[in-house]
Amino acid sequence: MLSLERARAILGDDKLLDEDKTRDCFQCIFDSTLSFSEPESYLILVGSFVLQCDPSFLCNTAIKNVQFWHLSKEVLEKATSEELIIYLNTLLRPILECPEKYKDSYTSLCQAASSDDLILGTLVMNLCMEDLSFDTVAGILNCISAFFACHTYLVTFSPADAAHIIPNFILRSLETGLWDVLTAMLSVNDGRIEIINKLVGYRRKMLTFLKLVAIHDYQTPLKDRLLTALDKASGEQKVKFEETAEFRNMNNVNLLQALNISTFLNSKNLTFLKTLTEQQLFGTRPFPLFYACLHVCDTTDDMIEKLEKKNTDVVHNITFSLNKDKLMYALMDRLLKSWVESQAESEEDLNSLLMLMPITFERINKSIPDSSKLSPREYLRLALNVIQEVNYKLARQLQLDALTETTYEKWSKHVGYFDDMLANQVRDYLHHQRLLQLQKGTWGYAENPLDPKIKSPKVYFMVLSANQAKLLVREYSGISERTPFTEENEILTPSESEHSDEKSKTRVVPISSICFFTSERISFNDKTPTDSHLVNVIQKNVYTKVEFFNESDKSLLVVFFHTKEAIYCWLDGLQLVCGMKHRGGLSNGTTDQIETLIDVRKTVQMINLTENAISPEHSDSDDEEYYDINKLKEITSNFYYE
Repeated sequence: MLSLERARAILGDDKLLDEDKTRDCFQCIFDSTLSFSEPESYLILVGSFVLQCDPSFLCNTAIKNVQFWHLSKEVLEKATSEELIIYLNTLLRPILECPEKYKDSYTSLCQAASSDDLILGTLVMNLCMEDLSFDTVAGILNCISAFFACHTYLVTFSPADAAHIIPNFILRSLETGLWDVLTAMLSVNDGRIEIINKLVGYRRKMLTFLKLVAIHDYQTPLKDRLLTALDKASGEQKVKFEETAEFRNMNNVNLLQALNISTFLNSKNLTFLKTLTEQQLFGTRPFPLFYACLHVCDTTDDMIEKLEKKNTDVVHNITFSLNKDKLMYALMDRLLKSWVESQAESEEDLNSLLMLMPITFERINKSIPDSSKLSPREYLRLALNVIQEVNYKLARQLQLDALTETTYEKWSKHVGYFDDMLANQVRDYLHHQRLLQLQKGTWGYAENPLDPKIKSPKVYFMVLSANQAKLLVREYSGISERTPFTEENEILTPSESEHSDEKSKTRVVPISSICFFTSERISFNDKTPTDSHLVNVIQKNVYTKVEFFNESDKSLLVVFFHTKEAIYCWLDGLQLVCGMKHRGGLSNGTTDQIETLIDVRKTVQMINLTENAISPEHSDSDDEEYYDINKLKEITSNFYYE
């Protein structure tokens, strides 16, 4: 106990100690054989030593001592947030200011930070406290960033130790919830984002190192950890991974892949594990887990690395970077489900499925166009939802759409006139289709069928004349079972005697006299009171009133249509065939039909356009058209619509 009293006396002046006094205090305080009866006062003494220690002795000797770290961690764990910052700054600042001078101490420092959760866990816990000032939060973040910086120096000074320590440190970051806490902090747009971005940069250097080191280059526990995780994931198969064909790829695995795969397989991802177990039990071809993990790991990391280099949308890019593990979980789960949905069986099938991942990433970008309005957590949640929503069928459709769009862009300079020709052909086709429908004729009501005063509304039979110059209309008391026909601008029925209105005349409306027409939906709802004890059948009759006008806005004809077919035929047909004007334009159904037909024609014809079709001697000069339009016309030969 006398030695402790001596150390207490030396530290009582609250002044920075020289190296000799530091050594004396160190020997008194950190003697492993020492016993003490007042732990609290002893830890206060340890804290005072850290703050007053000679920087050179601290970095060269104290940091390398196991007992020093054992006691210092206890001090850090009991310290307030402000004290924690002061202690860690005292420990880390000297070694980071002179990295070359203290390069032999980085291994001990990084080993202490990664050997357990005490240091990172304490920092994360303090970050989660309420009512912290900005300076305190920034100070804690800078301490965490400093630890990451130390690990990047370890890569330079001792790669062998870095290969062993860095994976553990990254695991500690995940286990302590550091990434989740940092993600939550990104929602506040202040100086913290800059510190977190700097931390992410240090982490990228660490990950790059792990990516460049093969698993067999250094002796690390990662290989055993990976093999154990793979054996455990084999489930009911009970097959050692070393006995599988995939084991031959083990020598090609790098440390980053081993870390990510083992972390993924050891996670409590119940959705993935449930699907994997079912597939192993009932699937005809086992899911190539290791091979899939390798490729998903690489693809995810490559995507994250590209995002980290971007200077735009920094907050959401950092969000993806910090939550790389969640993205990998979601992608692996989606890949396994796609394997089941597509009934894949071979490695080639898996490679084909892996090609869908970039499509999924693109889908995320298009599904969340205005990310500035979303918090980082909301952005991440939506991205993960998109990954789950893009099933195998949708992914293939998106892949086809992307391929088609790429082909269109590639040939856009050469087939502009051809596109116009296709559009004209489609319009001619619809013109002919609607003409046949108009000349076939249709039934419509001459009187409002919803008017309660009219018990039996009369009907019209309407048809376009053979020369397309007249609209022929004849009134009937009811719809005939036999369709009327036209003869010399007269509408006739097979047996005129069957109708009481056989003397009704055919009304002729010249197309030239019609300037425009309007349409209006009219309906009648059955407002019968509801009864909880009865099944209510709601009757809703919907009709379309069409009215034709001349140049003087005088009404020439009013007709009521009941079927969608009649509406499409007359509203769109008269516009396409006769050039009449309708204030509503073409219906959505006809517009969609035009777009679909053009798209189908273009798709079929683009299949025949290959890379070899573009001459290497071709110039993009506007003075001459490169691709022969006759060649493009040949592609359409012997092509007919059904």
